Amino acid sequence: IKNLYQNDYKKSIQIKDKIKKIVKMKPSLIVEKLHKKLIFITIDQEYVKMKSDRFKQFSSTFLRERFYFNTPDDLHFISNYYDFLICGSDQVWNPEFDLKQSGIYFLTPFPKSKRIIYAASFGISKLPEEYKENYKKWISEISYLSVREKSGAEIIESLTGTKVPTLVDPVLLLTKEEWLKFSKVPSNRPKSKYLLTYFIGKVSEQRKSLIHEIAKKYNLQIVALMDLEDKKAFTADPLE
Repeated sequence: IKNLYQNDYKKSIQIKDKIKKIVKMKPSLIVEKLHKKLIFITIDQEYVKMKSDRFKQFSSTFLRERFYFNTPDDLHFISNYYDFLICGSDQVWNPEFDLKQSGIYFLTPFPKSKRIIYAASFGISKLPEEYKENYKKWISEISYLSVREKSGAEIIESLTGTKVPTLVDPVLLLTKEEWLKFSKVPSNRPKSKYLLTYFIGKVSEQRKSLIHEIAKKYNLQIVALMDLEDKKAFTADPLE
């Protein structure tokens, strides 16, 4: 449901939020951000598109039917067509995400008896006060619920008084042998030992320093999967 519902619905919310932020910015900051964006478009767009295309290819090959819905009629169709709807897992309940107050990631548009939340992750260890009322209501209405981290279970217990099970992320439901059936060795994988990093978002200078310290200590080559400076690693597809 996270993927199905994000098409137009999420986009409209993002545009409104971005306009509000731009209006509050100083002119000099707007110019600076536009300059950085232009540099990004001219230099790195090719690699971003290459990565996106490779992920789309993986999805079309290995994931079953996917479709988007945007209207109440679509929601009605989905609700009648499926016996259950499952939502999860990685940071699906992170309150910093765009749809934090919509309730869609809690499956609120659907009958309570059909809602299943599998290994939900908050992405935080403490829920901000302003979200507690809605989260308590939405969580209390879920028929079948599990979380991914102990901290998530603690948040739910503090909100509702209910103990919920912690289960592994869906990717770990496959065995090593099952993953190896379709994984492949990257053509640019280092011959020597290496340190693999995967960070979503900006990496702090302190963390960068620690990475280089460890690599130097153990004589490891650094392979940064989400760093555009390491373009071959950045464009690796999921199979790699």
